[in-house]
Amino acid sequence: MKLKKIWQSGWQWLNEFDIKPARPVFKELLARSDAAMVAGDVVQAERLLREILDNNHQNYAALLGLACLNMKLGRLQTARKFIQQALKYYPDAYKLYELQGYSYAVESDLLASAAAYQKALKLYPDCVSIQHLLNGVQQKTTATAPIDYIRDLFDDYAEVFERDLLIALNYRSFADLAALITEVISPRSSIDSVLDLGCGTGLLGQALKDQFQIRHLVGVDLASNMLVKSRARNIYNTLYNAELLQHLQNSNDLYDVIGATDVLTYIGDLAATFAESYKSLNPGGFLGFTVESLDSGSFKLMPTGRYKHALSYLAALSSRSGFSKIWTKPIDLRKEYGNIVAGYLVLLQK
Repeated sequence: MKLKKIWQSGWQWLNEFDIKPARPVFKELLARSDAAMVAGDVVQAERLLREILDNNHQNYAALLGLACLNMKLGRLQTARKFIQQALKYYPDAYKLYELQGYSYAVESDLLASAAAYQKALKLYPDCVSIQHLLNGVQQKTTATAPIDYIRDLFDDYAEVFERDLLIALNYRSFADLAALITEVISPRSSIDSVLDLGCGTGLLGQALKDQFQIRHLVGVDLASNMLVKSRARNIYNTLYNAELLQHLQNSNDLYDVIGATDVLTYIGDLAATFAESYKSLNPGGFLGFTVESLDSGSFKLMPTGRYKHALSYLAALSSRSGFSKIWTKPIDLRKEYGNIVAGYLVLLQK
């Protein structure tokens, strides 16, 4: 959920409404609150936002910021109280309904979530992100998430991505995938070329670098802000700002290992991704990735905006794509609002 982007849009909305103008001190307090959130100091962030509201109870940025902050902490009812308060003054702010819809989706109240998303879409009919989330709560499975949705989601998340994933969400999939690969390929072996799809801030790339001697490491990500972070790691020989399937289709390069953690969860139909990855691997090469687990069927779009995949679907697709071997392992991908998100580690060999 694009909570940070929604929060930061507050000042733009503030200028679009004919209300009591914000004093310069409000802008300073909001900037300090945003900085505190980036630093992980939610107590300070909340204090500063409440200070703004003490001086102007209609301040959109503060109301939205407190709604987002409470969503982040799992205080969903409190978040919705701030949303309702904001809607009294800004009934045409589609972002408030979008956030409200997500808060209900988290609690599996899909009817209330759909109603909120539909209100948001009436105000912003062309928003592909809201439509994608609405599809999830209405159980309408599409082939893939919209490119704009994925790009915006991770561009907005880049600043706090690692801290949130590693600390708040207990995310270790990158390390788990690297460990699985070392079970098949001897650690400290020399690998000529590795492609990190959806490289993000470079967590998987670093984990593989720690295990293997990699001559050429390539990263691809749709979110340019993520690439800023991965570039700072100084581990990639080449970085590309591109959608992963388009990159595979447009490139003639071949790799010994292709990895993707927390990436294929935004693609439902993986047929083209498997086929293009197979073409991009050297003989005997490996494709390793993580997915969220689905008990039966093929794939399903969830209210989170992510997809789940069935192990039987992955095995069948692997065989049809030409892969000769498959290794799978169930893992806990992350925590989400207090719940464990179950998934699979998958490694395919050409």
